[in-house]
Amino acid sequence: MKKKVVTLIIIAVISEIVALSGVFLILTSFNNRDNMVNAAVSNDDTANVMSAYTSIYGDKLPYYLNSHENEVSNKINTIEADIVIEEDKVLIKETLHSISTYSYSYIENQNDKTPDVPDVVFLYIPSLNTSTTNVKKIVQGEKTLNFEVDNLMLKIELSHIEANKNNDMIKTNNGMADITITIEYEILLNKSSGTISRTNSHIYLTNFLVTPVIFKDNEPVVIAKSRFGDPYIYNMNNYAIRFLVDDNVDIYAPGTKKEEPVNINNAKKYISFKAKKLRDFPAVILKDTQSSDYTHVVKVEKIRDTEVYFINSNKTCDFVKEAFTFASENIGPYPYEKLFIVENVNMADMNLRGMEFSNMIFLSESCFTNVKILRQVTYHEVFHQWFYGIIGTDQITEPFLDEGLVNYLAMYLAGEKIGNTYNSSFLNKSLTDYVSVKEYYDLAYDNATNYFASIHKELGNNFYEMLKKIYDDKKYTILYYNEFKNYVNMFTQFSQGGK
Repeated sequence: MKKKVVTLIIIAVISEIVALSGVFLILTSFNNRDNMVNAAVSNDDTANVMSAYTSIYGDKLPYYLNSHENEVSNKINTIEADIVIEEDKVLIKETLHSISTYSYSYIENQNDKTPDVPDVVFLYIPSLNTSTTNVKKIVQGEKTLNFEVDNLMLKIELSHIEANKNNDMIKTNNGMADITITIEYEILLNKSSGTISRTNSHIYLTNFLVTPVIFKDNEPVVIAKSRFGDPYIYNMNNYAIRFLVDDNVDIYAPGTKKEEPVNINNAKKYISFKAKKLRDFPAVILKDTQSSDYTHVVKVEKIRDTEVYFINSNKTCDFVKEAFTFASENIGPYPYEKLFIVENVNMADMNLRGMEFSNMIFLSESCFTNVKILRQVTYHEVFHQWFYGIIGTDQITEPFLDEGLVNYLAMYLAGEKIGNTYNSSFLNKSLTDYVSVKEYYDLAYDNATNYFASIHKELGNNFYEMLKKIYDDKKYTILYYNEFKNYVNMFTQFSQGGK
């Protein structure tokens, strides 16, 4: 493995009580503890112990990030973040509660067995796939932790503190160690290009928060940068997110929304969101400025029990209704209160027509010039709210499963002609196995579409009964291909009159 250029960053942190300094060494290998990165040298010397919730940003974030109290209960995979948006960057202080490590050793403590703290924990940094992201500091309670970034993976070396029932940093659940850590990092916003980007009138923030890893067969699923596809995989998380923004800004994001003024005379306000059972947390930030020649049009319409927000995307209204109704009737009800349909003006340079997130879809402005394409892409992305959102899939090692299925449903609903044959090599290809964008779309989309069409043809109307069964069984979890095959076999027997 080639070594990356070593970047030396000196950060001076001054507070009323302690003076801290540290050196970041960014390396690429996870093989040696000496390669771990440290924001401030952490050892037994109390002069090098960072007090809890002391921000390395100093006076830049004095009113909110340094004083925000935890407003969420410590449930598994709860993510809390304080976010400040500057002109070209986003400053984030994020706390991840109850991160289950699945790796611990037992020690004898009188008559009880108590899990010792694991050596490391892995997290995902999905924003690194499209944007420059700098991790500044990671703390566990009052301890500053060593960490290392490799591709989209974050490896953190935990403090060796024995877990106990009264320890606020460590909770135990059925013999598993649950860790709470806080991470400070910044993301540079791409200018006018991508799904993490900015213009004079918009800011798009998607796949941007650090998230817990997925474990499969007791090993972390490793994600890596990719020029195409979706190199992301998430479990369900609960989110409590608060933004500090200018008064002329509005934000659209999942969950319950609350606005409140800042008690300082600087034309700022807080916009906060609380959302449950989401895989990721996307946000669209709209700015009302004189320098912008873009006028936002936001229309809200109720579809069944869901408020659908059409953000500069009114032309998709009928298509969204059709796909939403079809999925609700043939897969299962949409369990969330909101859905956001967003025209993204920054996706053309990425050659993307659409992109799915939890409770939100992006449609490239290029789609709006062709009704047929707009219908097809809208159907496809709305169906992703069921397969990716409600029912998760492994987009790293089995990217065809959600892409092929939703593409088939979209083409079927649109009355498009679908082929009868397919090259089954996609069944054994992970995202990194594809050598080009063309091969990826030919196999994971087009050939996989024909594969799901063949299953529908074989099962007949039981195809939808199978999707409903999958919805009932796998809602809020992850469906893997081996499980999907079991459902196909089960309903094939039903179709043939078996039991």
